Amino acid sequence: MRTCANFLLLTMLGVSLNAAGRGALLPRAYSPHGSVTIDTAPLASATGPFTLDMQFIEGDGGASGNNSITLSNLSFGGGSIVTPAASTTGGVTVSTSPLSVTLVDSSFFQDVQFSFTPGSSLSFQFTVTGNADPVAPDTFTLAILDSSGNEIPTDNPNGFNSLVEIDQPTTGAWTQIIGSNASSGDGVTATTSLVTACDVEGNSKAGITDVRAIVNEALGGSSPANDVNNDGIVNVVDIELVINAALGQGCPAT
Repeated sequence: MRTCANFLLLTMLGVSLNAAGRGALLPRAYSPHGSVTIDTAPLASATGPFTLDMQFIEGDGGASGNNSITLSNLSFGGGSIVTPAASTTGGVTVSTSPLSVTLVDSSFFQDVQFSFTPGSSLSFQFTVTGNADPVAPDTFTLAILDSSGNEIPTDNPNGFNSLVEIDQPTTGAWTQIIGSNASSGDGVTATTSLVTACDVEGNSKAGITDVRAIVNEALGGSSPANDVNNDGIVNVVDIELVINAALGQGCPAT
């Protein structure tokens, strides 16, 4: 049914699959990636100090080392972060010039904490490996700890007090990203905005305009700037991923 819907949508857009370079759609290893912006302005006037806490939990309970997440291009909107990290546990690598953080599921529990002075926003780009675990997803979370060392409560639907949750897939599933809002009794709030690889136009939602944009890139009508699955070329594979996202099927490259 989804394939028929994709074909119909391409037909409505007047796209030839052959012209877009479509061959057999073979399974491939995706490199999920995207960016996050958190509105931390309310924290700048709140009582600190604050701590950034990043965790990465191995879903199968072991130490497979088959997945990782890297955060790069970190920006603090006039705020700052203290390096080296205040604490690290498990498979954590911190590079300081430029600042990047990589967590590898080489043990059940990975954790890195940084002393943090909030500015107007906190933003970063991320890349994850997206390899499936058969038991449960490998899960990354980012939380902010208050001056007492407690996580600022959020509305995360899975019960984590995290502003960002990235679940690398279980078998047959896709990588999932959850952005949450934070709030506490003293009015501290933060909002997470996620731009995914299928969100070609960067408006936080994949839709028909994103499909048109990726089709135009694949046909050479515009610069191929959105290689959704990060395989070095914009073609019909990327088109199909964006169509699936626009139809509410999720985006395996995000």
